[in-house]
Parts: sequence; structure tokens; C-alpha cells
Amino acid sequence: MYRKEGKPMRICDACHVHVRGSMDRCPLCGTKLRGEKEENVFPRLQMYDHMYRKIMRIFLFLSVIAVIVCLAANRVFVPDLFWSMFVLAGVVSFWISLYAAWKKKRNIPKGILWEMTVISILAVAWDMGTGWHGWSVDFILPILCTVSIGMMVVMARFLRLQLREYVIYMLMEIVYGLVVWILLLTHVIQFILPALVCVVCCGAALAALVIFRWELFHEEMQKRLHF
Repeated sequence: MYRKEGKPMRICDACHVHVRGSMDRCPLCGTKLRGEKEENVFPRLQMYDHMYRKIMRIFLFLSVIAVIVCLAANRVFVPDLFWSMFVLAGVVSFWISLYAAWKKKRNIPKGILWEMTVISILAVAWDMGTGWHGWSVDFILPILCTVSIGMMVVMARFLRLQLREYVIYMLMEIVYGLVVWILLLTHVIQFILPALVCVVCCGAALAALVIFRWELFHEEMQKRLHF
């Protein structure tokens, strides 16, 4: 095991990699690290953190003002139609999805997966809360899955990510596409085209992993799933 000043570095039992610094979880798979922490070897850019926090506070302030204005306008002009509640729910949904993306900002593939999951849950909740018209499963779920897979491929190419850095998230999105396929077979989905596009994209992604990257794919699955 590598050592620094006589102390062992932290190790991930799942990936079997050694990690320097003070982080608690593995940057590859998120597993809790074992071993003693050491002083962070990378400087923290406080300037950018301060800028992001300031921007978020401005957006939060504008969101609160927008909700207050809509509630007041609703009460004054159309008191019998509670359209302002949809504005409030939309703002809350926006901040929930933004928070999910912010928490996973250091791992872009995980952030894409989390954002897709959060928006899907919010869309289904909205659909159910407004009387269930099916738009969430007909359009939102399959379109989100298709766009997420496309983003994953683009990010992997653009950032030159290694397969091990995004394969598990790609597989989870393919499982998400399988759910869309099941909803299509059980006739829960009524508008077929977005679901078919989603299923084709998921099948193509899985086929590409198995056919073109089988050795790396198999090795990574053995490492992560321990079989």
C-alpha cells in the first residue's frame, strides 16, 4: 500500500484504488473509503464557490419574488382559479432538480442520472396531482432517458472519460429504458414514438458496450458487482 509520512492512504474496497486527500467516498463509485484521512493535496478555489453561491442567492431571490407576485395577482384578478399554485409547484420543482444537479456536480455522469431521476419523479407527481393525463409517461420519461443517454455519450467523448467512470451510470439509464419498454408493452404508454426511440437508443447503447468494449465492460462489472 502506498504511504505518505508513514500513514497509509485511504482505500476503496470496491474499486481497490488508493485515494489521497480528505474525501470520505471513492470518486469512482461512491463507496465509503477505509483508512486515515490526510491533508487535502488540492487547493480549494474559494473564488468560484463564492461566485456560484452569489448567483444561486440571486436566483433564489428572483424565484421568491416571482412566486409572491403570482400569488398576489392570482388573489386580486382571478381569485377563483388557483393558477399561482402551479407556479409555486414549478419553482419548487426547479429548485429540487437544481439541488440534485449541484450535489453531483463533481461527477457529471452521476449528475446526469440524478437529474433524470429527480425530474422523472417530479413529472409523474405533477401528472398524478393534476388528474393523470399520462403526459409524464408518454413524453417526459422516454424523452428524458433518450436525452440523458445522448448527453452521457457526448460528455464521455468531450471530456475523454474512461469507461469505468461512466459505465455503471450508463447501465442504470439502460435499465430506466427497460422500464419504459415495460410500460409500453403493458399499454400504460399510449403515445408510442418517444418510447420506441428511447428503447432503440438504450438497445444501441447496450450493444455498443457489449460488442465494442466487452473486455473493459466485463472487467468493470466484475470489479463493481463482485462476481
